[in-house]
Amino acid sequence: MVISLAVLLVPIGAFFLLWGFLTSDQPVNGVDPRPAYTEAEGLGLDAPAPEGLPDGWDPLSAQTTQGDGAVTLRVGYQTPSGGGMQYVAGDGLAEEILVAELRDGPRPTGAVTLDGREWMSYLTVDGNPALVYTDESMTLVVHGDASMAELEAFAKALG
Repeated sequence: MVISLAVLLVPIGAFFLLWGFLTSDQPVNGVDPRPAYTEAEGLGLDAPAPEGLPDGWDPLSAQTTQGDGAVTLRVGYQTPSGGGMQYVAGDGLAEEILVAELRDGPRPTGAVTLDGREWMSYLTVDGNPALVYTDESMTLVVHGDASMAELEAFAKALG
């Protein structure tokens, strides 16, 4: 019986190892986030788009949602180091946006001033960094498993 299982499992294992090796250097399939920004603006959310990001920032997803009188824009990125990052802009209650994006229990780690905006930095329960900016019109959240330096670079690109 062991030989029968080995005859089945060895080729399957070899296939998955070979597949992982062959697809490890494949480029990511990006999306154009501009339609999501346009939709958000049409719904009354004037979310800033990043400008001047260096090569290596690849948008992977973009979505605008509306519900309970609030508009939310979400754009997911792969960072230059290969990490994942989510940019969220919303005009709903800041507390609700924070709970939705960072879940319960993010730990504040201080304020960071980037290009004249004061962002609050957090560490999520997963140990990932996050930056949050809030004013009277919207809340911006930048978070993910990217480094804090990459999150700060992205936040600076928001102007």
